[in-house]
Amino acid sequence: MLTETSQAGQHTLRVRLSHPEVWTTIYALSRKPASAGTSAADPKVKHISTDLLAGVNSIRSAMASDGVKDVDHNFFTAHKENSDEGLWSGQKEMWDENGKMFEDFLIVFERLQKGRRKRVVLQTGSKHYGHFGEVLAPCREEDPRLDDGPYAETLSF
Repeated sequence: MLTETSQAGQHTLRVRLSHPEVWTTIYALSRKPASAGTSAADPKVKHISTDLLAGVNSIRSAMASDGVKDVDHNFFTAHKENSDEGLWSGQKEMWDENGKMFEDFLIVFERLQKGRRKRVVLQTGSKHYGHFGEVLAPCREEDPRLDDGPYAETLSF
């Protein structure tokens, strides 16, 4: 299961499609249908049209109507940019919306997978070199929560 329309999503999808012996079923989520000629348009990809900002019930309904089941790997590459007033405008709203998208995505899949989840991969669209405070390496579950910065809400999940 992955979010598909970003460059990262398309690349992640191409890699999965190149290993059909490992990835037997690929579900891809996005608001709009796959564009012709993209990896998402491959017939092996089951596209699910849903708005990740519409909430848990909407996402769950879209997946139920498409018969999504037996998902154990999630690749989350969705990202909403608030750039109506310029590149760095609306940062707080953008952080909140992206955090909510990821949270709802995880809630739906936790219910769907019933504990079978093997891996969740989150791409935030940024590199983490300690810009938002000291980064402990390796990162551990018990590390203190990052309470500030653009990905604090998303990374806390």
